[in-house]
Amino acid sequence: MRAPPVLLLALLSLAGCAQYWAKPGASADEFRMTETGCQIAALQHVPQILETILVAPGYSSPVFWNCVAPGRCFPSGGHWTPPIFSTVDRNAPLRRRAVEVCLAGQGWQPVDRDGRPRPL
Repeated sequence: MRAPPVLLLALLSLAGCAQYWAKPGASADEFRMTETGCQIAALQHVPQILETILVAPGYSSPVFWNCVAPGRCFPSGGHWTPPIFSTVDRNAPLRRRAVEVCLAGQGWQPVDRDGRPRPL
């Protein structure tokens, strides 16, 4: 007896956002293997381009003078906070797109949470 085609939803995590993919009759293991192959191919074709960016500039807090009596003033504040940097991969969006195209090329279709097809 032939089982009816099953629509399997698989979760694809890319850069913090969830995307669902479906392929009639496919298993979760098949999706994971296909996804891994697509990720490897995408990394080979679209390598990382790492760049250090400034997230927040460094600054000094203002200096305030506390006077306890005439002529008896003491500075406070004036503390240095160093800048914050982060490393980003400039090719990450293009690589995510390459994985999506690869999955679609192997019969997987993007769907919403309810299983309705959505455009790639």
